[in-house]
Amino acid sequence: MFRETQERCARMLGDAAPPAIRLHDLQHTHATILLRDRENVKVVSERLGQAGVTVTLGIYALREAVTRNAVGAFECGRGDLNPHGVTTNRT
Repeated sequence: MFRETQERCARMLGDAAPPAIRLHDLQHTHATILLRDRENVKVVSERLGQAGVTVTLGIYALREAVTRNAVGAFECGRGDLNPHGVTTNRT
């Protein structure tokens, strides 16, 4: 039903349709928000049905670091992302 609804909206909106979102993407969003809000990692891991906190931390610690780097690099045009992924200030 989710996919059918998405496809129907895409047909109606044509080129203005947002990119498709998978249910798996929503799971990542849910976990990211919980961890950002300092929910216990064990609770998040259990909600996601993962093998354990090591799996959860492995996925979302890396995701957090990548997101933080990207946001810092492009925030308000104040920085550039150099080849090493480090934010540098413009002068």
